[in-house]
Amino acid sequence: MNSKRQLDQLRLLRRRLGSFLEESLVAGQLGETSVESPGAWVPSADVLETAADFQVRAELPGVLRQDLDLRLQGARLELQGVRRSPGDAGVFHRLEGRYGRFHRVVQLNGDVDDDGVEASLDGGVLFVRIPKKRPGLGRREIPVGWEADGA
Repeated sequence: MNSKRQLDQLRLLRRRLGSFLEESLVAGQLGETSVESPGAWVPSADVLETAADFQVRAELPGVLRQDLDLRLQGARLELQGVRRSPGDAGVFHRLEGRYGRFHRVVQLNGDVDDDGVEASLDGGVLFVRIPKKRPGLGRREIPVGWEADGA
């Protein structure tokens, strides 16, 4: 094996190892977990917090709506499903995409209103909008009547 090919293979290995470590360390620091083994496909997700809601965008190319399951438990959003392989009609010479089951947990920082959650899947991107609980929600003022003394 020539030295250029060896260097290319070492660079590829370094990139893969760096990506694996980054995914594992970042997920651990953010309190995110996966039930899959290390190195399994975990879709990337962006979480935006606004004054009114949390917005989660997850990249799910090739995932069908019927193969996706979303659950919200408190402030914990779970995404799980399967990304099916492109088929076996021929012989792959290179298969770099990741396929199979995935599980992703996104921990939100705050109280959420689970009644108003909206989700859509378009062009391989999942968008989930989770409204925040408004302060004072569930409270109401109770007027107190009074009577004049001696009446």
